[in-house]
Amino acid sequence: MNDTNQNTTERTKLGQARRSGVSAFTLLELLVVIAIMAIIVSTSLPALKGLGRTGKNTGAARQVLEDLRYARQVALRNRSDVYMVFTPSNIWSIIRNVDREKLPPRKKDPRLLSLTNMIEKQYSGYAIVSMRTVGDQPGQKFPNYLTEWKKLPSGMMIAPHKITQAGQAGGFGIQSVPFPISDSSPAVLPVVGFNSRGQLKSGRDEVIPLVSGNVMHEMDRFGNYRPSRPDVQVTGGFSDVVENGQYKPAYHHQIRINSMTGRAQLEEWSGDEDVK
Repeated sequence: MNDTNQNTTERTKLGQARRSGVSAFTLLELLVVIAIMAIIVSTSLPALKGLGRTGKNTGAARQVLEDLRYARQVALRNRSDVYMVFTPSNIWSIIRNVDREKLPPRKKDPRLLSLTNMIEKQYSGYAIVSMRTVGDQPGQKFPNYLTEWKKLPSGMMIAPHKITQAGQAGGFGIQSVPFPISDSSPAVLPVVGFNSRGQLKSGRDEVIPLVSGNVMHEMDRFGNYRPSRPDVQVTGGFSDVVENGQYKPAYHHQIRINSMTGRAQLEEWSGDEDVK
């Protein structure tokens, strides 16, 4: 028994000696590890943020491409003019015109509510409109919204100048279309139009540049919109490049529509090629 107890005691002492001899991290080693982790995180976060922005750009481009293809298909199928219409920059002017119309409140109020809802879609909202459908009388136009008003993913916009310069050089074309629903009064909207052969009505290639940014509207203390121009901030999606001695924006993602075929494709600018 004594020999057994003595052996147990010796093994216990030996184990304690081994445990006491186990090496641990020093404070300097821990600081080095923390510093390395901080460097890794600081270098990877911008890449992850960029990945998120790229995902939004790709999602917005895919959404617009699909709707452009749909608009072209309907134009061919129905042998009708079909437009992708964009929210105009003068919504408040349209609201004032509706407010001045001599209509009973029951007819005026729904239209004003629909227009007010469009304020949040400025520079990022669009819909597909057909000017006639199968069975309509030849030569007669009965505009019909084929889709609801859609909006690009949060933080994405169509380059504002394409809308503010609608009807001018560098902007979209324009067309008188009921706005914002089929039974509303007509308004002049920025558009990209397809004819019955699936070609662009403008007769030239159209470009839809996509940028990131925000549109901020002034509100009163009750949360109602104030009738003022929004503050539009473009935060990314383009690079300033020099062409012919002048700065010109080159958009990272833009959709180009061929005038003859009406087919749309995504163009990505990597920064290492000439501006188109």
